[in-house]
Amino acid sequence: KKLSSVKFSKQLSEIPDEAFMGCTAIKKLDLPPEISAIGREAFSGCTGLLDMIIPAGVNTVGMNAFAEMSDGFTIICTRKSAAEQYARTHNIAFQIVFG
Repeated sequence: KKLSSVKFSKQLSEIPDEAFMGCTAIKKLDLPPEISAIGREAFSGCTGLLDMIIPAGVNTVGMNAFAEMSDGFTIICTRKSAAEQYARTHNIAFQIVFG
């Protein structure tokens, strides 16, 4: 719960299931562009996160990956991405970026 920052390896290709579940102290995470999958409940309960940029290469977002987030949480993603589909399906605010 006290984990407040993370530096990801460029060799990391996915965020494992429940990797950051309940890490309420995390305020910001920058996922590297090499990430292609976000596991089940990976960020569930990370109530300190206000937004997350999800790289365009992410093609899988696991079940409840962003459950129990703060009310103002926003997914920042590219149009027609797995992240946009996840946000729409789970009634999570999202913002489309280009690039």
